[in-house]
Amino acid sequence: MAHAWEQGLKRLELEVFADNEVALNLYRKHGYQVEGVKRFARCLDGVYQDIVIMGQYRV
Repeated sequence: MAHAWEQGLKRLELEVFADNEVALNLYRKHGYQVEGVKRFARCLDGVYQDIVIMGQYRV
């Protein structure tokens, strides 16, 4: 992330599966905020999962 900011990027974004609480907490710890949710984004073995869209910016 530091490298991205040093290169002049103004926005970082990512997607993470909603049931991955460890990753969600890690990203929040590093300043990412939830911007949206893709409902029923993936179906694996008959189980649907949401994807959380997260981002942070420096403008």
